[in-house]
Amino acid sequence: MLRKFHTYPALISAVLIVFMAITGVVLSFEPLVAHFSTPASSGAAPANVADLAAGVADNIANVQRLVRKPGGEIIAYAFGPQGPEASYVDPATGAATAPYAPSAFFQFFTELHRSLFFGDAGRILTGLAAFAMAVLAVGGIFLTARRMGGFRQFFAKAKGTLAQRLHVETGRLSVIVLSVLAVTGVYMSLTFFGLVGGPADGGSSFFFPESAGDAPAAISELAALKDIRLTDLRELDFPAQGDVHDVFTVITGSGTGYVDQTNGDMLSFTPNSFGENLYQTFYILHTGQSSWIYALLLGAGGLAALGLVAAGLVIWWKRGVLPVRIKGNDAARKADHVILVGSESRGTWGFAKTLHDALKDEGHKVHVAPMNALARHYDRATSLFVLTSTYGDGDAPASAKTFLSKLAKAAPVNHSGKPLDYLVLGFGDRSFAHFCAYAETVDQALEEAGLRRVLPFVTVDKQSSQQFAEWGRALSPVAGTPLTLHHVAETNKTRTFVLESRRDYGLEFQRPKSILRFRPLAEEKTALQKFFARFRPDAWQAGDLVGITPPDGAFARYYSLASSATDGFVEICVSKLPGGQCSTYLTELKPGDTIEAFFRENTGFRAPSDDKPLILVGAGSGIAPLLGFIRANANHREVHLFWGGADPKYDFLYRDELMHYRQDGRLTGAQIAFSRGEKREYVQDRLRADARFVSGLIDKGARVMVCGGGDMARGVRDAFTEIVAPLGKSIDQLRADARYAEDVF
Repeated sequence: MLRKFHTYPALISAVLIVFMAITGVVLSFEPLVAHFSTPASSGAAPANVADLAAGVADNIANVQRLVRKPGGEIIAYAFGPQGPEASYVDPATGAATAPYAPSAFFQFFTELHRSLFFGDAGRILTGLAAFAMAVLAVGGIFLTARRMGGFRQFFAKAKGTLAQRLHVETGRLSVIVLSVLAVTGVYMSLTFFGLVGGPADGGSSFFFPESAGDAPAAISELAALKDIRLTDLRELDFPAQGDVHDVFTVITGSGTGYVDQTNGDMLSFTPNSFGENLYQTFYILHTGQSSWIYALLLGAGGLAALGLVAAGLVIWWKRGVLPVRIKGNDAARKADHVILVGSESRGTWGFAKTLHDALKDEGHKVHVAPMNALARHYDRATSLFVLTSTYGDGDAPASAKTFLSKLAKAAPVNHSGKPLDYLVLGFGDRSFAHFCAYAETVDQALEEAGLRRVLPFVTVDKQSSQQFAEWGRALSPVAGTPLTLHHVAETNKTRTFVLESRRDYGLEFQRPKSILRFRPLAEEKTALQKFFARFRPDAWQAGDLVGITPPDGAFARYYSLASSATDGFVEICVSKLPGGQCSTYLTELKPGDTIEAFFRENTGFRAPSDDKPLILVGAGSGIAPLLGFIRANANHREVHLFWGGADPKYDFLYRDELMHYRQDGRLTGAQIAFSRGEKREYVQDRLRADARFVSGLIDKGARVMVCGGGDMARGVRDAFTEIVAPLGKSIDQLRADARYAEDVF
């Protein structure tokens, strides 16, 4: 609900907000131009209005009016030989220093900013834009707080995609300025239409005072004008020449008064109403007319608004579009074939695109969407293709998290109410224990939901184009036409990294592991470069994945990162596997060797930015991202590590770092288990031994993050099931609340 409250006003009003921001940025330079174009004073300005008015009257013939601008400039209006004249005034002397004329350029943009040159209708639109910005500011504050884990963490390090990080960083830096602009803009619009008190509500006076009618006194001696500080002056109207009954009309920051020109008495004074004072304050806050420095700050807020809109639109667009561009993707209601995709990255989407294009070439209407977008009705569809990978220990990938729950509520049918025919194609790697487990679950669930399986469940190992092509040939009878599925994998854009250091473990008992630290070949060296490095599209975070393809390798292997881009290095922990092409390649690298690598976001396994306790559980090389979370714990949140290794002497990964982080407060506590130690135990044993303590952490809202092999993950899951049962909770419930995350390999 909060996201919709924030998103819809932005989408509806994006064009107006952008327009208002651009014109506002232009107008923010007006006080700067006025400041540097005003002729310099020859000395100190007088302290009161009487001395200024006397000096002007002595130097400028037929002066009728003085205006003191919010920035301090004094303008005199007089009737000269050629008609009305306006000039800058030197406050020290009262003499005219240069002709004055309002800037036509800024007048144009002022009217454009206020009304779009559409009169009252335009003012309504600009008022609505200001209101939308106010709604966005409020929604943005609460969304940011929720994203960062509470208001205490409001200014913690932003995480997510480039657009998400820019959106958060820009919003946090500019929220005060944007809130001021929005609130003051709304108020000024309301005052224009008389909906709230403003300049017009001070009350019209029907009292017209007159001077005593005697000879005018020297202006410098008029007591009422001497009592008004020059800094409080807004306007001063002089009496008409020769009219001894006319008076001085003076407008100050606090009200309007009339001064007798013969004796200097204040004949009457009407204080500003609360609405008038509020309007004056809001006008200065909104325009920045009183300070060119503040005006430029407002201009920066306008630029920030442009950045926020741009980044917000990117986030919204990415939330609703497919990871790969699929030309000619038909609407779901028109398609005769529907392809649903479950994937953590772009790989499976590429295969879906190949299938889509092949079916389109044969004249079919085809709709491709994430599995999360499963609909209850597909009016013209006859066939449903599900292409899905498996995440971790048999779990759903990111684009399929809600598929099974939607399917359980209603099976998809066509316009006649008939369930669709279906086929499931699973993608995975046979070297993993739960190869295509989620795809198999989906296949069974679709059958149980009443859909008809038209081809047996098929799997594709290691993104094999050959196996995919074979499946396409078997698919031809179902499609009603021969299908040629020639898939060419998308090439990942890589960066070059050089191995800086390595630490080797477990060589003594044939279980070699290596901690490898790489530096970017083109390293950011200055502080400014390092700052902007965090906004690179491939800026990685601890818990994300780095993809590395060994020489002559068919496909990339992914390793969890123990470092973030802001650390300036890429660190991974690699276990050498028998016959493992990539792990062998990496563990044989020497310092100075280079690799080509790319990064993949792993948003489901990133340390949350709130202040709740964190329970990190892992075994073996699964410690890598957990160490990264600890390393980044600069705010010293409560973090407890449970980790299991093989041998305490030869297999204690990151021992020195853990001791250091324990001492400096980034790691609250650690429980270590070794399967080859004096006491043979595993990490789940340590959890059970500390069940009461762990249960207390869970009850306090702790989050659990598990990384390592499948067998370990199952054992840990069983242990937590026992631990949380007395609390009336379950692992599924913790998962649903984003409090139990796994990265299983």
